[in-house]
Amino acid sequence: DASKVDSVQVYNAAAPVSAGGDNIGGVIVAKSAAPQFAEPGQILQGGEVGAFYRSNGDARGANASATLANDHVSINYTGSTARSNNYDAAANFKSAGAAASGRAWMDGDTVGSTAYKTENHELGVAWRDSYQLLEAKVGVQRTPYEGFANQRMDMT
Repeated sequence: DASKVDSVQVYNAAAPVSAGGDNIGGVIVAKSAAPQFAEPGQILQGGEVGAFYRSNGDARGANASATLANDHVSINYTGSTARSNNYDAAANFKSAGAAASGRAWMDGDTVGSTAYKTENHELGVAWRDSYQLLEAKVGVQRTPYEGFANQRMDMT
């Protein structure tokens, strides 16, 4: 869920030890967003919703978040869902036919095993004072199906 990312830094060659070390091919560092707190004596209420649609694979999804905080305690919920059918290549790259024995017909431009469905929920609670920050999160991820396009190659 991209809404939970504060920043992304890319090292495209050798990376410093602070980014994990021993990585000669590059490193991607994604920094999580910090909990939000209100100004002293105030209450912070906020949230966001988002959605997307991609025509290739009929991919679609949505996300939502809500935050309630004062200057010492922050409570946050985030949730997202996404799903897609198999996606299509630019042109036929294989013969059309049954995807596998007992399976449905698949067009020659359909990339099999690329369909997915996922749902994510997370509840976070944070507490801070002048000296420290304590944060706890609990989450659940449900992915009833997730295809792997390289599966057939790996099964030879």
